[in-house]
Amino acid sequence: MTTTGKDTKRNRAIILLLTILLTLLFNIVFTIDTGAAYISNNLKNRYVLGIENAATYDALTILDMKVEERFNNSILYINPYFTYNYQVQKFDAELNEAYLD
Repeated sequence: MTTTGKDTKRNRAIILLLTILLTLLFNIVFTIDTGAAYISNNLKNRYVLGIENAATYDALTILDMKVEERFNNSILYINPYFTYNYQVQKFDAELNEAYLD
């Protein structure tokens, strides 16, 4: 079964939305006991120029987000990673790491 570009974009948008909603849900649920969560963001813009063909380049915006919540001797950690390539207009969302210890 092959997926079209529209299906891929929709799936990635759904993953992004679910990641944000789950982050907010866990933040609301677990801050009742602890009072706060640790959230850090790293936003980068990267321009990559091709060495062999100087006419090719990529312009990327990267958001690396980390959410850590401690509660009752446990830790919830979520690390989503979002990338947008302006040259080919492609959005990518990944979940680098997520765990409940």
